[in-house]
Amino acid sequence: MGPCDDASFGETEDYTVVITTTTGIGDAAAHDWRVIADPLADAARIEGASLDGALYELLDAAGRTVREGRIAATPHRIGMAGLADGAYTIRLTQATGTTAKRFGWVR
Repeated sequence: MGPCDDASFGETEDYTVVITTTTGIGDAAAHDWRVIADPLADAARIEGASLDGALYELLDAAGRTVREGRIAATPHRIGMAGLADGAYTIRLTQATGTTAKRFGWVR
């Protein structure tokens, strides 16, 4: 059967997809910050140098923003009360660019 032939149970298609753009998010390994899950404090901590004034977004596994704000001082705590266990991403935006890191949240 060829890549675009009709079949008895439906039609088949075979296409190539080429992605040539980036997301605009820098390599987190190149930046000096980290996320620490702290279930005892019901919070996630952002630690690192030169983060004052950075904007943060806490995203759930589906990519929805569940918390956001500005870092006034480090370490910065993001309250996790009421959020489900699972994978989360923190995206930081500074004058130097945007970086993201993932972490697991389990109470």
